[in-house]
Amino acid sequence: MTSNRSRTLIIAVGGTGLEILSRTRKGFEDKYGDASKYPLLSYLWIDTDRKEKISNPQAAGSSLKENEKCWASVTSKDAKEIILNLEQYPWINDWYPSELERNPNAVMAGAGQIRAQGRFAFFCNYRHIRDKVIDACRRTKGHETKMLESYGITVIPNSLNIYVVGSFSGGTGSGMLIDLCYCLKHWLQGEATPLITTI
Repeated sequence: MTSNRSRTLIIAVGGTGLEILSRTRKGFEDKYGDASKYPLLSYLWIDTDRKEKISNPQAAGSSLKENEKCWASVTSKDAKEIILNLEQYPWINDWYPSELERNPNAVMAGAGQIRAQGRFAFFCNYRHIRDKVIDACRRTKGHETKMLESYGITVIPNSLNIYVVGSFSGGTGSGMLIDLCYCLKHWLQGEATPLITTI
């Protein structure tokens, strides 16, 4: 008996997002084995901090590959260029807090639990994040025969579920989640009919 499934992309934002993604990955690996054996599911972790901190490694899945990570870092040069010339960046100037302008280098160490720093990093890395999302989505394509033969799963044509996981209480997640979700449908036009299933 066959069942129908959609291609699925799980996007984790920030440290809490990584915790959720890692536990979800473990669940799939417990059922299907190596993550590559279930190619309808793709993962992407977006963060401003390169340190992979998992609170309970026993509950975590396998380590993420480099193409499953997106570093939204901001260099000192870029931060200073934008912050010292905010009037040239109205899409940032409209919301960037004036008290953060005094230390443009602060964002280099990550969002630091500051929502505006996470959002700033999103806009500074807009194209990079977009390209990583599109790549993660494309990794789920072209596996119809394998899924049917290996698991009796029929891939629903032109369907894509997107789960965005993170926390509204930190810096990276809370600063990026809303803008990221607005951008996803725009970025993935033509890929499928993307459905943001869960945030």
